Amino acid sequence: MKHWLSGQHGPDAVYFLRLVVSSPVIRSFVLGLIEGPASKGAADPIDRYSLTAAKDAYVAGEAALDPSDRKTQQNDPEDDPVNDPEKAEINERQHWFLTRIAEGGRCCATEIMTTWKVSLKTAHRGIRGLQQ
Repeated sequence: MKHWLSGQHGPDAVYFLRLVVSSPVIRSFVLGLIEGPASKGAADPIDRYSLTAAKDAYVAGEAALDPSDRKTQQNDPEDDPVNDPEKAEINERQHWFLTRIAEGGRCCATEIMTTWKVSLKTAHRGIRGLQQ
């Protein structure tokens, strides 16, 4: 996505069409570009009207996107690394976590993340491993 926005290269055709179908933001942006005067071949090398129309289309798409419709699932096991070892014994972070809980303290994934300098996803995965 970073390379798309910087103009280095864009998505391939199939992925781009999937984005247009599934994202109201992208769909509004593309339709704004199609319906703008840039499609009529303006003489000005910098078509300010087209840029404004594209920005307006993007804002309209963002407004149309309902936050409850977003399909962002935190800590999806499908996104876990393939080479992630699943050990039967508990690791050092899990042992530390259980010690904190046994002492009567509260501990969460954020605390594991800051103490052990790991990602939040790794901290959640460690807790989930203890729950299983």
